[in-house]
Parts: sequence; structure tokens; C-alpha cells
Amino acid sequence: MAKLGAHSSAKTLYLAGIPFAAAPFFAAVLIGFRNGSDLRLLWIAFAAFAGTAVIVSLAGARVTRAPAVALLAAGGFVGGIAVAALVAVQLSRRAPADLPFVPFGAAFALSFAVSHLFDRLSRPGAFGQQ
Repeated sequence: MAKLGAHSSAKTLYLAGIPFAAAPFFAAVLIGFRNGSDLRLLWIAFAAFAGTAVIVSLAGARVTRAPAVALLAAGGFVGGIAVAALVAVQLSRRAPADLPFVPFGAAFALSFAVSHLFDRLSRPGAFGQQ
């Protein structure tokens, strides 16, 4: 019965990560259409996703334990912020924005990092179980 409980909690963690991965894109499209089809936040969401994904995929191929997974998610968060901030600054230079883009990029990167954290913690071996 212990395996059933472990499987159930792993599935719950995995499912909890899905809204964190989808929220930045949903928020970017929602805010973009409320501002008159200004989808610059969608580009920032893509940039935050790409920055997080690159760091996580390059550094985390064999990371399985919970403390290392948390550090990897933190690294992905920093990478996501860096790429999103670069894109946000470039988008703000081309056309002045009513919204501060860099904080949105940080929030999007945090959301992707949390999604990654939940995904990795749902895998076998994260808490010592096999």
C-alpha cells in the first residue's frame, strides 16, 4: 500500500505543476488582449520559459534528489529571469510600454521554476523512494 501512496503523491505533485507552467502564457494572452492585442508579454513568457528550460535541461540530466532539484529550480529561475529581462528591455526600447515588463518576466520565470520543481519531485528517487 505504500507504493500506492507514493504514486498518488507523485501524481499530485505532477498535476500541481501543470497550472504553474500554463499560467504565464494564459496571463500574457489575457493581459495582451485587454491592452488591445499587445502580445509583448507573450514574448516575455516564451523567453522566461526558454531561459528556464535551457538551464534545467543542461544542468539537470541526472539530478534526482530533492535538495539538488530545488537548487536546479533556483538556477532555472535565475536563467529565466535573465533571458526574460533581456527580452523585456529590448521590447521596452522599441515601443514604450504602459506595463513594467521586467517584473512580469520575473513572475513568469518563477512560475516555470516552480512547475519544473514539482515535475522533478514527482519522479521516482526524489525523496529516496525507488
